[in-house]
Amino acid sequence: MTHHHLLVSPSPLYLIGLESVIGRCEPQSIIYSSKSPEDALHRFSTWPVGYIWWAFQWKYQKMISSVILPAVSKCTGVKLILLQQSNSPSEIKEFFNKGISGYLGSNSSVEEIVEAFQSCEKNITYIDPRTSKDLSLLYLETQSEKNFPSEKLTDREKEVLQLIVQGYTTREIAEYLYISKCTVETHRLHLIRKIGVKNTASLVREAMNRQLFATSV
Repeated sequence: MTHHHLLVSPSPLYLIGLESVIGRCEPQSIIYSSKSPEDALHRFSTWPVGYIWWAFQWKYQKMISSVILPAVSKCTGVKLILLQQSNSPSEIKEFFNKGISGYLGSNSSVEEIVEAFQSCEKNITYIDPRTSKDLSLLYLETQSEKNFPSEKLTDREKEVLQLIVQGYTTREIAEYLYISKCTVETHRLHLIRKIGVKNTASLVREAMNRQLFATSV
């Protein structure tokens, strides 16, 4: 299926850069550019049925929340990737609650943009590594004083935990288990929360003491 990409940004240079990245990644894709959300919505409403990508970089975030996201949420098969900078974890969480498929900071690399498209195509939520790390650290800080009871680990979490204990990097774990790096980091965060520790080092120590991981991977 031919992918349709609708890029929205007030910056012509930003649009040109995104077009170049997507064009190299998917030479057969159809790319449209809009400088305003209003024009983007008009184009979207007149497109034929098909798989459509939306990529945004917009300075008016209220427009995204109040106009763009509600419109996209009503349409089946639409993947929305936000490309912008937000220092508010609650705001980013709200974006995902309203149906976005991926989030990239404004300083994301070409490789991360490509990985975002590829992850969302597989229905895997994507957050760029820097944003994911910031969200994880904030989550740990806000939850550190809470006493979480130990929860049962899933088989996949045990597999990830085993590899973490063995010293595998996030990329190596992702390649070994055929999942995205973002998914690995999500599992890591869930493990830290479930086991009730504050960081990866404590996670490894507690996992070894309690033999929580899978016996073989």
